[in-house]
Amino acid sequence: MKTWHPVLPEDQLAPNQWHITTIGNRSIGIYRSPHRLYAILNLCPHNGAEICRGRVTGRMLFSHEKGVHYSEETLTLRCPWHHWEFDLDSGKPVISMPGKLKHYPVKVEDGQICVEV
Repeated sequence: MKTWHPVLPEDQLAPNQWHITTIGNRSIGIYRSPHRLYAILNLCPHNGAEICRGRVTGRMLFSHEKGVHYSEETLTLRCPWHHWEFDLDSGKPVISMPGKLKHYPVKVEDGQICVEV
């Protein structure tokens, strides 16, 4: 059965910062972007690195309207070990490779960031 777990007060996680916590036997990283919260299993699907210790950046994109451009809104999480990159919203790898980030539902309730596990 899934349960919501309070992790930390919302005001203790600044934008563009991680908070890594343990819920049960899972290490979970909570990331606050300027626009939303993410809860990610702290495990790279490639080789088991603590993925939430990696860097979050924007990404180079191509569109017919803009050509090649840098998007600060398209967030990418880069593994600290082998630099595999994953789209933070979908969890999918940026280039074709196996694996996907595991996301958990996250919300703010009564000033607490909560994760459903």
